[in-house]
Amino acid sequence: DRGRVRLYGVDTPEVGERCAGDATARLTELAGEKVRVESGPRATDQYGRLLYYVYSDGGDNIDEQLILDGLGRAWTRDGQYRDFLVGLEEKARSAKTGCLW
Repeated sequence: DRGRVRLYGVDTPEVGERCAGDATARLTELAGEKVRVESGPRATDQYGRLLYYVYSDGGDNIDEQLILDGLGRAWTRDGQYRDFLVGLEEKARSAKTGCLW
């Protein structure tokens, strides 16, 4: 067991919150059988979960896709892709994409 992983660039709804089931289903679909990970400026979060930007085996950024699908919000505290991901969230919000807005 390598530990629990949290997507670095996106904040998705927690279990019991609106859109949580949709976000989990989409994450499962995007991840498939195998993913690649990229480290951010911090290795873990306050709960000890490993923090990674996560990519599908085909190279698609899962953090980006969840935001564009309106199933997650950009993580705004830190991260090398913060500004880019915030821009994607603004685009998804404006288009009212997904179930978060």
